[in-house]
Amino acid sequence: MRLKIVCQFVLLALSAHGHAVETLNISKEALKARGLPESLADYFRDEPRFLPGQHQVDVVVNGQPMGAMTVEIQDSGALCLTQALIQQLRINQPSEAGSNPDSCLDPGLTFPEAKIFYRPNQDKVELVLAPERIRNAKVDQLDTLATQAPAFLLNYAVQASNSQGQQQNSRSYSADTELGVNWQRWLLRSRQSFSSSSTGSADWRSLGSYAQTSVDSISSSLQLGEISAANSLFSIPVLLGVQLFTNQGLTGLQSEGYTLRGISKTYATVEVRQMGSLVHSAMVPPGPFTLKNIMLLNGRGDLSITIKESDGETRDYVEAISPLHQHANTQSSSYSAGAGIIRKDGLYTNVVTLGYTLPLGSNNILQSGALLATQYQNLGISLNSYLGSGLSIGNNTFFSRDAVQQTSGWQSTFNAGISLWDGSSLGISYGETSRQYRDLGSGTPLAGSNGNLKQRYGLSWSLNGSFGNANLGYSQSHYWQTQSNQNLNASWSKSMAKGGFVSLNLSQDNKKQLLAFISVSYPLGERRFSASLSGNRQATSANASLSESLQNGSYSINAGKKLNGSGESLGGNLQWTSHLSNINLAATAYNNSRTFSGSAIGSLAWHQGDMMAAPSRVAETFGILTVENAPGVRVEQPGGQVWTNSQGKALLTSLPAYASSRVAVVSSDLPTNVDLKHGIQRVMPSFASVSVLRAQAKNLEQRFIRVQDSNGKTLPAGSAVIDDRGQLITILGPEGLAFLSGSRSAAEYLVEKNQQKCSFKLPEQTIANQEIGSVVDVPCLPANG
Repeated sequence: MRLKIVCQFVLLALSAHGHAVETLNISKEALKARGLPESLADYFRDEPRFLPGQHQVDVVVNGQPMGAMTVEIQDSGALCLTQALIQQLRINQPSEAGSNPDSCLDPGLTFPEAKIFYRPNQDKVELVLAPERIRNAKVDQLDTLATQAPAFLLNYAVQASNSQGQQQNSRSYSADTELGVNWQRWLLRSRQSFSSSSTGSADWRSLGSYAQTSVDSISSSLQLGEISAANSLFSIPVLLGVQLFTNQGLTGLQSEGYTLRGISKTYATVEVRQMGSLVHSAMVPPGPFTLKNIMLLNGRGDLSITIKESDGETRDYVEAISPLHQHANTQSSSYSAGAGIIRKDGLYTNVVTLGYTLPLGSNNILQSGALLATQYQNLGISLNSYLGSGLSIGNNTFFSRDAVQQTSGWQSTFNAGISLWDGSSLGISYGETSRQYRDLGSGTPLAGSNGNLKQRYGLSWSLNGSFGNANLGYSQSHYWQTQSNQNLNASWSKSMAKGGFVSLNLSQDNKKQLLAFISVSYPLGERRFSASLSGNRQATSANASLSESLQNGSYSINAGKKLNGSGESLGGNLQWTSHLSNINLAATAYNNSRTFSGSAIGSLAWHQGDMMAAPSRVAETFGILTVENAPGVRVEQPGGQVWTNSQGKALLTSLPAYASSRVAVVSSDLPTNVDLKHGIQRVMPSFASVSVLRAQAKNLEQRFIRVQDSNGKTLPAGSAVIDDRGQLITILGPEGLAFLSGSRSAAEYLVEKNQQKCSFKLPEQTIANQEIGSVVDVPCLPANG
């Protein structure tokens, strides 16, 4: 009889030996007395081994965890090395791989120098290979998982609001969309913004349409079309042309969006514009807000912020981009080179941009750039240094020449930061611009520019300690042609006993209106109660809210009243992440006016006739996971939680290029009688590829039985249960109990102990109607031989 699954009591004996690889003496007489084959002694003599069959284990290669995977153990106890597993472990494919992707390779013959350690007591398999066997993560990618068919996508963020009052009604709509296609490591993207209102104003803008691919041989990316210059030193509009720049994935650089902080008095819509174009719009609840990962057109142009409150008030201010954002994550050399045409005032200007970033040692970063246009030139240089003891300094200097206006000028900015003590830091900045200095767009008014900049001051301070967390940010700008503006944000917060939390926030815009917001919150069971005061010189309001976090969302109810005037408000907000989209709904009643607003953020993708949806934005590199026979199941991936659709397909919205990412099916969403294979996988795609992954969810026939002899007496514990293929399925426990689980039913089962045998068949009609947790009595009749 060929044994494929080992007995449980032997595994328990092995677990006591831990990692030790030594001879284990197992009594053949003891095995024989239990009715088990004597070959088990030889199977476990030399080292710990897994049961033959499939196992979910943690795999480690040369000390690097590769994650949990489903592996196959052969009859000999050796790991089954399939082409898929070799690819998943980032091992170079051997010449002996052959044409059958499912065939098992002998580890000893395929990798003679390799050593494999089996840890059945830890559900772990460790492989030690020669270093040259491991593929270079930056060069050789898992493109065997990439589809060759095109994949189409739509990213969207839409908003709508409707205000009803005694005198007039108003409506407004906005949409930020991105159309795209990924094919053969190329991507095409086209981004648009649209806004309109009931007053008749409408604005549609193209924020760029471009094609991009990765040139791995020189660690670069190539872009063609309407593009934003990758050189962050200069603030220029979108240009029509081509550019080549360092591929951040291949160099380890990370690109992050901008983070904006502010305060709203009511449920409000926040709009962010750069160089006149709407780059981000979001709904926020009352109080402090933080908008993360805002994708800007460039790294220098000021941001024009508009906060539209639900009571009709509108506040505008200008925020300068932090130097810390401009120089973040530049730990290795990079370059950019682009050429194209910029359209301005109906005229076309030829433009060439060049940029280079060079680390000088481990504590200095030098960045240089040139912007060359028709009758206009600009040269820039930036140096940032870390001097030790928590002190860092930096300088940006630009020199411009405008032949049309016959001017030459300069602009320079200094910044410094220091860590004063644990949890405390201080940053200052000062910038000055000569009257003759010109940006490329200075000839036309740009949103947020307010004329030519003259001076700018900035201060930031943070302190974290036992008394709480405090932050302060202040900037003031003076212009040659127009008035100055300033922006202030300050906050303090502290956690209190029993889950309480208190915070104070201050904000001042360029109209010198100071807005204060103080709040205290405490948990009430699963919910949270908050009380707050907000106001400025004209009005002060008191607010109370009740909120609760749900499994896939949250809600809040808010009531407020003006303390120095007439005015009462009542509102509510619901945030819900569905399988298809991220929904936000809000309603506010203020005196005799009503405001209703809603937003939806998500994405759609089409691939080979299948459509998938996700509640988050699809990135440049993404994937598709098919889980057979498993609709509506959650999947965890780097881009957040997504769900499978009715066909079992899930849109993996973000898989970082040239990095190993974990994709896992949430097995708790599956019924208990479902066996999940390849539920946890790792993928490392190249740029713009669309990885196609597959997992299997098979229904198992699970049975809880009590085996009895022909007289109704339960069979003794320790009896072996063997199927019609000679496989040891399980061992009877006390009172003849056994749990059978598998995707197939044997025609007949054999029970053996002390050379006594009997056989039984499962009563299909009884088993089909068996309730979970119930026991079915099965008679075992004497067997011949």
